[in-house]
Amino acid sequence: MFTYAGIIEDSAYKINSHAEMLEFMKKEGLNVNPEYKICKNIEEAIEYCKFWDTERYNLDYATDGVVIKVNSFALENAMGYTSRAPRWATAFKFPPEEVSTTVENVEVNVGRTGAVTPVAVLKPVLVSGSTVSRATLHNFDEVKRLMINVGDTVLIKKAAEIIPKVITVLEHAAGKPLDFKPPENCPFCGTKLVEAEGEVNLYCPNTFYCPAQIKGRLEYWVSKGCMDIDGVGTNLIAQLVERGMVETPADLYKLTLEDLLSLDLIAEKSANSLYEAIQGSKSDICKVFKRSGYQACRKRNLRSDCKKIQKLQKPQNRRRRNDSGGRGRRQKDFIGDNGLFCKRAQPENAKRAGKTRSRAAGRGF
Repeated sequence: MFTYAGIIEDSAYKINSHAEMLEFMKKEGLNVNPEYKICKNIEEAIEYCKFWDTERYNLDYATDGVVIKVNSFALENAMGYTSRAPRWATAFKFPPEEVSTTVENVEVNVGRTGAVTPVAVLKPVLVSGSTVSRATLHNFDEVKRLMINVGDTVLIKKAAEIIPKVITVLEHAAGKPLDFKPPENCPFCGTKLVEAEGEVNLYCPNTFYCPAQIKGRLEYWVSKGCMDIDGVGTNLIAQLVERGMVETPADLYKLTLEDLLSLDLIAEKSANSLYEAIQGSKSDICKVFKRSGYQACRKRNLRSDCKKIQKLQKPQNRRRRNDSGGRGRRQKDFIGDNGLFCKRAQPENAKRAGKTRSRAAGRGF
């Protein structure tokens, strides 16, 4: 770990630049990256970036660029910041490393929405510091554009230094069609695939019985971005689905300790932890709405609606009796019998100009 910046408010130290701060921290025993340079002009800075574009592979850690800074604290203060970044510093990103490899297979995956995604299984190769053996091909229009098939030699890179991506085909395999043909039926349930109007993806329409879609929905439900149920991973969900114990997220909450103990590699302590994690996830109503996965359900609106619902659930916001024994007026909106957010209809004498402020059930969300 390197120390790359410091702040000293005592003027007695007379440190006026970033380079002087680095030298000071080095003398104080802090670990400072030795690979920095004071450049006299922009041309020298450009040459320094070009040098590290190739030399970076000799470092014992991964890096994706060079940061160029103004070497004066006075100028830093004068230049200031934008709403997102300092004006006195910028980052030069290296072009992504491109490596050739061979396509060993093309797998077809089906996600929780039924979308069919082709994935290239590659001969393992080192790219930007890690081994890559798979790369998504997104959809069959992309497969057709690349004209890719099993046995082809391809050029790959990591998009944003993270996600493996096939750039192009360098050489086609002999004696094979130029592109991989899409399947006609779902590889998991055998249902005939369909095209959605206005979309490039193929879809499996067997929404409720396709095992791949069931697993996908359950994996999304337990994920950190949704209900965040600790300990329930891909392998556990696969067991539950294959044994017919779970088909919907609601089925997870019907599982007993005995059910969990019957699974492979699950001991009593693990079963107890899983059971508590599953049951404990029911308390967060906001996560329940997030689970829907609808793009139209914006996070900001979701948080606002959940706050309203949680407020309504508090005892002081429910209907209560007044001192005379009669029922007091409900102060807040309420959750209707159908579970939707509703407005309470006001008494007749509270209506204005013959109009009621009540909202029909079903229009709250």
